[in-house]
Amino acid sequence: MADFCSCKIRIPAIHGNNHRREWIAERIEWLVRTFAIDVMSYAIMSNHYHIVFRVDVDKAKAWSEANVIRRWKRIYNGAPVVEQYLKNQQAEGIAEVAQDVIEEWRERLTHHLEKLDRKFLFFS
Repeated sequence: MADFCSCKIRIPAIHGNNHRREWIAERIEWLVRTFAIDVMSYAIMSNHYHIVFRVDVDKAKAWSEANVIRRWKRIYNGAPVVEQYLKNQQAEGIAEVAQDVIEEWRERLTHHLEKLDRKFLFFS
């Protein structure tokens, strides 16, 4: 299952600033490596950019727990219960709680951009 989203994000003017354009393109690639999205198209203008992407729920469902944790830690700190789980997956009472946290992270990495959280899409 995939949902398509598009948005227009205003940015400070970048007339003739190729370095800034390259940085925005690299940031878009980072979004793809972090979230469950595929970028279909983007255009960087002098004072804004457009991005069209699809949210790929099936891709996120296929991620291993380790993959979800790695992606999550690109953005946020990990949770102590997950760190304990990684050290000892057999610890009583830890596994179930940690797996619930990891599934919550998977969900947020899948749907966070659908809500167009500007902190990931706006580049200041």
